[in-house]
Amino acid sequence: MAVSGPLDALGPAADALLPPGAALLVAVSGGADSVALLHALRRVGRGPLCVATVDHGLDPGSAARARFVEALCATLDIPCARLRPAPAEVAQGQGPEDGARRARYRLLEAHAAAIGAARLLTAHTADDQAETVLMRLASGSGLRGMAGIPARRGVIARPWLGVPRAAVRAWAADEGLRWVEDPTNADARFLRNRARAHAIPGLATAFGPSWSRGAARTAATLAADRAALAHFVDAWLADRLQVGAEGVTIAIDALRTLPQAARRQVLMVGLHRAASAVDRPAPRSMAEAVARLDDLVQGAAGRRATLPGGFLAERRRDGLVLRAGDDASRAEGHAGRRPIFDADQGVGNT
Repeated sequence: MAVSGPLDALGPAADALLPPGAALLVAVSGGADSVALLHALRRVGRGPLCVATVDHGLDPGSAARARFVEALCATLDIPCARLRPAPAEVAQGQGPEDGARRARYRLLEAHAAAIGAARLLTAHTADDQAETVLMRLASGSGLRGMAGIPARRGVIARPWLGVPRAAVRAWAADEGLRWVEDPTNADARFLRNRARAHAIPGLATAFGPSWSRGAARTAATLAADRAALAHFVDAWLADRLQVGAEGVTIAIDALRTLPQAARRQVLMVGLHRAASAVDRPAPRSMAEAVARLDDLVQGAAGRRATLPGGFLAERRRDGLVLRAGDDASRAEGHAGRRPIFDADQGVGNT
């Protein structure tokens, strides 16, 4: 994704992300980036526009920020919905940050569907992308993780992933826009906030402020590579994977002949499909699950393995069988079914 200015990124070059004339739902938290996105969309004539703001209730100022967004939309004559997740929804995540993110996207996507919006827009920038890539690098992610935040996933679109945060803030300041700061963005309990406060300034000092643009371009390149790989994996699996009453079966002889990197991609897809078949979440510890499966593939027939998330695998003479275990309580929390190659874990608020 080429780096451009805030308004240029919403022009004709963005038609694939933002179909001309389509109804758009803008997620506005009240922060600088999302407020700027709303004003910029209005400036370039994208729309019709609606707004949704999520009142998580995680800090005392949450309701006040939601009221700020409602008041802003009233002055702009743009419909605004305030969405409130139940505490139990937030508690389903792997900690408060993850739980809030999952609840936020569930509510926003449901509201987009309810009002017939063609796209749900968020204001994530090139800096958000660079932060994500950095965190994924530190966690030992593979291609899927290093591809970062997707510019498009289903109804969700992020037109500013190629725009530096500084350019967005400069445009907002030039326009005299007002916004409110979210104090949770400085909470050191959250990894993204620690990276933003400590690691990012050091990288900017060492490599210059444009380092985040390079990281964002790298993520875009890897996302394209990942999409190409998905195409070839799907083609390979077309007549080698069967979904039946026992679960998902992958032809073992063909699987064993693949190079390890390709084999592990196939195993990841197979595990996702086994989860999807029973509407269960795929394991969050995907790398560990795939490593166990790969070991099983190379072993003798008759071996079995229990995988993270409560999944079971059996190495048979003619196939590798993957299925969800009977104990659903062992499955890790999830936010609903996601496309195999389009998950966007770790995306923060804007």
